[in-house]
Amino acid sequence: MEDSTDIWKWSLLVFLAARCGDAVQALVDLWIVPQSVATVDLGAILPVVSGVNILALPLAIVVVPFSRWLTIFMAQRECGKIKSLLWTVFAGTFAAVVLMGAVVWLCAPRVLAVLRVSEAGFPAILLLTGMLVALSPVLDASLQGLRKFGTVAWSGALSAGARLVVSFALIPVRTFGGYLLGLVAASAVKMTATVIGLRRELRVRASVRPFLGADGRNLFRYLLPLAVSLTVWNLAMGWQAMMVRLNLSDAESAAYFFINRFGDVGQWAGLSLLFVAFPMVVTANAEARNRILRRLLALTLLSGVVVAGAYWLFLAPVMRAVTLWRDYAPYAGFIALFTFRYAMGTSVGAFMSCEQAAANFRYLFYLVPCIVAESVGLIFIHRLDVLLGWLTFTVAVQLVIVCAVIIRRTRAWHNTDI
Repeated sequence: MEDSTDIWKWSLLVFLAARCGDAVQALVDLWIVPQSVATVDLGAILPVVSGVNILALPLAIVVVPFSRWLTIFMAQRECGKIKSLLWTVFAGTFAAVVLMGAVVWLCAPRVLAVLRVSEAGFPAILLLTGMLVALSPVLDASLQGLRKFGTVAWSGALSAGARLVVSFALIPVRTFGGYLLGLVAASAVKMTATVIGLRRELRVRASVRPFLGADGRNLFRYLLPLAVSLTVWNLAMGWQAMMVRLNLSDAESAAYFFINRFGDVGQWAGLSLLFVAFPMVVTANAEARNRILRRLLALTLLSGVVVAGAYWLFLAPVMRAVTLWRDYAPYAGFIALFTFRYAMGTSVGAFMSCEQAAANFRYLFYLVPCIVAESVGLIFIHRLDVLLGWLTFTVAVQLVIVCAVIIRRTRAWHNTDI
């Protein structure tokens, strides 16, 4: 097993690179977009992007076992199996992307009409975005599973630069289309970087055969509970964005866009740590897995508290001083609340991810019902303040459950396979 300091070393590198992408995301969402997109249209951005993610769900389900088995085979020095798994997943991904493209082309006009988006030529841009953005989790998983965190770092920085250039050039001209083409540019750069980073594994002298046999059966047995978990999680995220757009006024859905984008900062540290920790948890023993998980949750919550506190103290005057944000300054308190809500959600996600790494899916019985209940409640909410309170309450309940499970396991870890 790798020394635990490796988690922090690689997490720092990935964190710094990921912040390039987050800085670009913040600049695009909080500066370039408000200058070019009308208030009535701002609230449509999140559901459109969430819709793309939902269409990519079949690939997202494959990502976790893909990364997990790459890590296992790397630990076993099974170069032939690594090559076979890479080529099998890449071939399946290509077929899935083509199928997803057909679904986007057929469904996009009706969905965009519901979301009140009418930009000329937008369905074609959405098609291209969906096909390329769907590849990103698979590409990241291949680098994550083989622990090529250096490649993850430099490709992340370059893709952020590509997105910034394209967004800056095209959003003032194409608004929604320019926003999505920025994502396309980032995905194209990442795809190129991944191919470069995996060139040794893809060219290794070993025969390529379909990923079948005992390893294939184990993978598919692992996929079933994972599919339930990820389907519920991703559909809940997409449903949340859709309900915000449909149930709230244009002004409140635009405010939610700002709350969401500012609040995203609260999960930066947790996401970087989790990305690095996952392949290490796969090969860790029970005690080490529990120790890593406790540290992940503590740091994620702490970073959320720090960011939320800074927002609570300083964000309102900053927003009043910036012309583009002035209308949303009254929501600064909600932004602080939702920032901590994001940190709590990331902590729950970290718990689920570590459980997935250990092939333990007992959390389905107590977290999935909570997520479903949260989504059902959104149907009846038509005010922004109530919606934010409901989302914060439900994720707090999930976190309390997770903490109770971790405390119980900490007391008797030697008798429990985490």
